[in-house]
Amino acid sequence: MEPVPVEPVSLAEPELPREPELPREPEASAEPVPLAKPEPSPEPPAQAESPAQAAQAVPGQEVPTQAVPGQPVPPAQAVPPGPQQPYGSQNPWDPAAAAQGGVPGGGYAIPPLGPAPTDGPPGYGYDPLISPDYNGWFRRATTIVKVGWRPLAVLQVIGGVTALIVQVPFLIWALTASSELTESIENDPEAAPDLGLFLGVIGLTFLGAFIAILVAALVSLASMRIGVAVATGAEPDVGAALRQALSRMFPLLGWQITAGFIMIAGVCACILPAVYLYAVFVTIPAVVAFERTNVIGRCFSLFHRDLGAAVARVATIAGFTIAASVLASIIDGVVSAITGASAGSLGSDLPDEVTTGALLGSALLTSVISVVIGGAVAVLTSQLTLTAYADLRARVEPLSTGMLAYEIGLQAPPTAPPTTPPTTPPAQAW
Repeated sequence: MEPVPVEPVSLAEPELPREPELPREPEASAEPVPLAKPEPSPEPPAQAESPAQAAQAVPGQEVPTQAVPGQPVPPAQAVPPGPQQPYGSQNPWDPAAAAQGGVPGGGYAIPPLGPAPTDGPPGYGYDPLISPDYNGWFRRATTIVKVGWRPLAVLQVIGGVTALIVQVPFLIWALTASSELTESIENDPEAAPDLGLFLGVIGLTFLGAFIAILVAALVSLASMRIGVAVATGAEPDVGAALRQALSRMFPLLGWQITAGFIMIAGVCACILPAVYLYAVFVTIPAVVAFERTNVIGRCFSLFHRDLGAAVARVATIAGFTIAASVLASIIDGVVSAITGASAGSLGSDLPDEVTTGALLGSALLTSVISVVIGGAVAVLTSQLTLTAYADLRARVEPLSTGMLAYEIGLQAPPTAPPTTPPTTPPAQAW
């Protein structure tokens, strides 16, 4: 029997799909390859210069301390470990904010009372004291009054109470002396009147008026400082304002006396020149508070540079003052009619004690009412005068609220942006 052939059985595992082969590098040739000169190793990529390094490379170049709004921010770089000192100063100068305009120096701004106004002098941004037109002027003054009415009212109360304390004793003595003088003349018409009482009444009247003028000058100067403090966002300090005003009270009084003689000369010539001179000298308190020299000539130059703007502002201030005087006169007439002081002064059948008491009570009451009305109106007119001065001066020379704050002693003189580069961070090790 022949053997049956047996086919060999393969024990190998089934073939799996192969992964694609990666390209192999060509095998080295047996032939010698000429050696090439070694190429220089590539240098590490240059690191972007920091702002401090760039400032050191170009002396005097300003170092930007923050990104300009609206521009893309460059990618941040790795900072080496360890404490770092921030670039720039604590109050960096922002070129973008300067380009948009506004008041320099870190925020001279009135606390917001609504949408920020957009008006301002030509070529400048919004300024809390300077305006290009009548509406802006009146709005700035009323805004200062709304924000700072408390310290402004305190100044007027101090001035009014001081004036009453000084004037009331003089008023009592003057009324008593006048009553005695009238009684002596009625009892003996042929006898010579006592001129001592007459001169005493006149002297005390002028002395009381002089003290009232001093107090009014002090309050007027202090109101200028309070108004600038409110406009710059500083804290109004009534005590500091009065101390600073006290040092300039007598210069203001001297210039007011000079202006008074000039206005008297205008009255002697004609009524119209006196009105014109009054309009010119309305800004005397502001000129003395901020400039203090060549006051008379400065008032004329400010008034004549833009006559229309000056007349509009001065007429408004005079209108408020006249309205207050008319209102006080009306109330004086009503009080006199109620107390019967007018009948007593004309010589009625009332006893002398009652007549003198009626006169004294009427005079005291009308004085208090006049002080209250005058103080309330002065709160507004003082700031109208301040903003009118700022407007008129800005038409003569470049001006900002920061400059006024420096001139009145509220802030240090404005400085240029810092040019010294900040401390450079430690160099990185490569």
